[in-house]
Amino acid sequence: DMKPAAVVHTGDFFHRSTPGNRPMIVALSRLRKLADAKIPVIVIAGNHSTPRTAVTSPILEAFRSIPGVSPIFSQRYERVVLDGVTFHGVPHAHEESRFGEELARVEPDADSINVLMLHTSLGKRYLMEEYGERVFPDGRMDMLSRFEYVALGHWHGFQKAHGADNAWYSGATERMNDGEAGKERGFCTVKL
Repeated sequence: DMKPAAVVHTGDFFHRSTPGNRPMIVALSRLRKLADAKIPVIVIAGNHSTPRTAVTSPILEAFRSIPGVSPIFSQRYERVVLDGVTFHGVPHAHEESRFGEELARVEPDADSINVLMLHTSLGKRYLMEEYGERVFPDGRMDMLSRFEYVALGHWHGFQKAHGADNAWYSGATERMNDGEAGKERGFCTVKL
């Protein structure tokens, strides 16, 4: 109903890298609804939706079957350009060194509005004590100011990220455990 120019999802679209039938059916039907409304979607993989073994196919690859949905899941940085906005997606990477290598590849486009999409903790205060968490390197914090907006995933609470004026955790749209009771749910709307 809001008719946004794009929808971004910054990781853990599913709670597991092998979701059940019902979550997959619901996800595909909702993404199809956005596709039918001509609203592009860019989604990056989080630590929960990234397979832990090489023999498990990335579940987000199924999203490629829906027009207008751009999944970024191969533990590699990718860009999606839509109407003068460049979305820089850095999905979860199991190895910290790989995460650092992919961050080093990110460069804002000079002639574009730039949105950085990360699934990481901006400092230890956003750690959730989960498998494979990544903490954004302290020595790279200046990089964030080069983007008009930094969309963050991993932390399930809605809040502006500490230490970066343009970075926000939108939070999860649903509660994932009892520890999240009473926390605000929802999403961010951003005008660039």
